[in-house]
Amino acid sequence: GSQAEASSQAKESVSQPTSLDGQAVFAGGGGCAACHAIEGISTGAVGPDLTHLATDAATRKPGMSAEAYIEESIRAPEAFVAPGGIPGIMTAALTGGLSDDEVAALVDFLMAQKLPNQSAYPRPSIYQARPLIECDTSGGLTEYFHSV
Repeated sequence: GSQAEASSQAKESVSQPTSLDGQAVFAGGGGCAACHAIEGISTGAVGPDLTHLATDAATRKPGMSAEAYIEESIRAPEAFVAPGGIPGIMTAALTGGLSDDEVAALVDFLMAQKLPNQSAYPRPSIYQARPLIECDTSGGLTEYFHSV
């Protein structure tokens, strides 16, 4: 009776895998969006911009795939701090509560964050210094350069 029913229910839950949405984990319960920006998704400014993370991660650690680097960055954030990053800001204490399914969903989502055409548009490191002056469409930038 009840033992057979329990066994049947257990089989049902195993046969219906939960598919988590990595973007929902990133923007919601994972808390990632509070510190990280992804164009069109989040505006966090504490951690690195992850808009093209899969492109950047592919060369971040020699001999390590982008996917492995992203997973390591979630599971053990202090194992490698990217150039320009601040050690101690993102720690395993922040990510330790994520389930294996949530980590896998995040990795899948972050692996989709790459340049549209990686070979045609090489891009500088996300940690490169930004210019101190911004473009002024009223002609102010041109006047600035002429006055220097």
